[in-house]
Amino acid sequence: MKKDRRGFIQSAATLATFPFKRIPSTLNNSAPPKKQIRWPLHEGPNTPKMVSGLKLNADTASMRRLTQVGIHYVSSVALPGVWQKDELLGYMKAFKQQGLTLYNLSTSLHRTSYWPGHVVMKKSIN
Repeated sequence: MKKDRRGFIQSAATLATFPFKRIPSTLNNSAPPKKQIRWPLHEGPNTPKMVSGLKLNADTASMRRLTQVGIHYVSSVALPGVWQKDELLGYMKAFKQQGLTLYNLSTSLHRTSYWPGHVVMKKSIN
């Protein structure tokens, strides 16, 4: 090998990539074989879900639009307060009739909610 700059860079690059080269290991034969994954993946309990936001009082056209693009789970926001079981079941049933699942329902915080260290200025009406 020539003793020039190019030869030095080539040998340095070879040495730098040495840890990344795959060397057959004869010492560790106890590793379990990798699990074969079959494509296409089918949705199951351990697969990620595609979730889209939709109003609770959405019309059937909006619900149908989501199912046409392959989204089957809905996340929505409701007003804070006491929720009744019948009310929640009614929301779930309305989405289920269109082939959707109400996956997440959360409350929205009102503008005047108090956070630690947060000051809300209110105007007095007289």
